[in-house]
Amino acid sequence: MTMENKNVLISVSYGALDNAALDADVGRIETAILNALPGWHLSRAFTSARVRALLSKRGKEVPDAAGAIAQARAECAEHIALATLLISPGEEYEGVLAAVDGLPVASPLLAEDEDLDALAAYYAGVQHDCGTPLLLICLLYTSPSPRDVEES
Repeated sequence: MTMENKNVLISVSYGALDNAALDADVGRIETAILNALPGWHLSRAFTSARVRALLSKRGKEVPDAAGAIAQARAECAEHIALATLLISPGEEYEGVLAAVDGLPVASPLLAEDEDLDALAAYYAGVQHDCGTPLLLICLLYTSPSPRDVEES
């Protein structure tokens, strides 16, 4: 099937091996974005080479950003944009930027100091409303992630 005269949105995330987990988080964001962009087709790209390799062993191919862009161009996409579903700028985001060749790319969620200030203010408000200190836990992805190691 060709994408002639189609708009392609490439959803770029770290990736996941579990379809249910992927659909529960990334899938919900993708659905919201597509609801706001009628007429756009969704394509996925994963930044984790490890996740892509493990999926490939299972017979499922998911490209990186450069591969997804090349695929959309090969299918004659009229417009291509990338939604980076990454939390903060870093090596993964820089890799996406290196692949885009002038295409529009959404910034990570916490790209600016103002974003971090807004998040801190939100949690301060939650703490105030609860009347008790909050314990915040942040699970940062490493490569390979613990779930990737279990699969190898």
